[in-house]
Amino acid sequence: MRQRDETRGAATEARSSVEAEQEPLLALGATLALGAVLALLSTTLVSVGIGRLAEEFSAPLSTVQWVSTAYLLALAVSIPAAGRAMDRFGEKRLWQVSLVVHLVGCGAAALARTVDVLIAARVVQGVGAAMFEPIMLTMLARAAGPRRVTRVMSLVQIPITMAPVFGPVVGGVLLNALDWQWLFWLNVPVGVLCALLAQRLLPQDPPRASRSAARLDVTGLALLPAGLAALMLGLSQAAGTGTGDGGGAPARDLLVPVSLLAGTLLFVGYVVHALRTRKAPLIDLRLFGAGPALSAGFTSVAPQSAGRASSVLIAAIQLGGSVGTALLAVVLQRQLAHTPTAAVAYAATFWWTLALCALGAVTALFLPRSERS
Repeated sequence: MRQRDETRGAATEARSSVEAEQEPLLALGATLALGAVLALLSTTLVSVGIGRLAEEFSAPLSTVQWVSTAYLLALAVSIPAAGRAMDRFGEKRLWQVSLVVHLVGCGAAALARTVDVLIAARVVQGVGAAMFEPIMLTMLARAAGPRRVTRVMSLVQIPITMAPVFGPVVGGVLLNALDWQWLFWLNVPVGVLCALLAQRLLPQDPPRASRSAARLDVTGLALLPAGLAALMLGLSQAAGTGTGDGGGAPARDLLVPVSLLAGTLLFVGYVVHALRTRKAPLIDLRLFGAGPALSAGFTSVAPQSAGRASSVLIAAIQLGGSVGTALLAVVLQRQLAHTPTAAVAYAATFWWTLALCALGAVTALFLPRSERS
């Protein structure tokens, strides 16, 4: 009986120790995930307000659509530099500065009196938001370690995956109850809460001497952000983002192939450069060989490469999301043109969505066995 009580007491003590060890990590993950939710919510929150904004600013829909496109382009241009910026300035400092930049953009957008100022403010928002998710992945991978990184990454992916889905819903509620400015003011109080939590919970940056001192990849900086921006622009225009009626405006018809061609050439040029250079590239594409999934990649790369690995993963997610959106938009447009009712067209498009999900599931089967489990 005594031995049983001692065994039970030891098990209880061990369980309490594990729970105590996980609490700071969960608090850190919640704080960082809240910042990422702000960034991702802003990608879709404004979409339901495009018509209202066109009325408020007396601007054509084709112009107001750039309120969404400019934000996505700012993300695409800024994300590749996140890894290098983390190495140079440290994760906590960069996260705090990025939050300030994002909130300044939110305030400027809410106070905008012309559509040009609004679009410029969205660029500022996007530049700040681009850093949140790469920093989150890097800090959590370092704090969790190889033993717990898979579980932690799985938990934080739940809210940041759902954020873009709920964006239009939240935007609709705001527009029904409040003025259009609240599409941008919403992030400010939440962002202030993030700043307070971050100051208390985010670990201090390591000394500068212990961070990477690699020189800036100027060639990569000239090729990759421009290539991603051109691809994002072309894909968003192909999906009908750049025009209000979704029709075949001549300017857009020319812009789509030119942007896609330029983006492809710049991206291919970067791939060749990154694989051949002897210096540290802006984004090391060889990290893809270490793991097609978030947790698999972070358990397979060295800790000093975590910042660059997060930039690789987030850039790939952004580009993949744009490709998927453009593909489904094209499918929907063709279905609407050749089917008798809109319900049939949307149903056919959702079958394509299901097929893409199935393809992702099949791809996941080829992950290492420990990651599948």
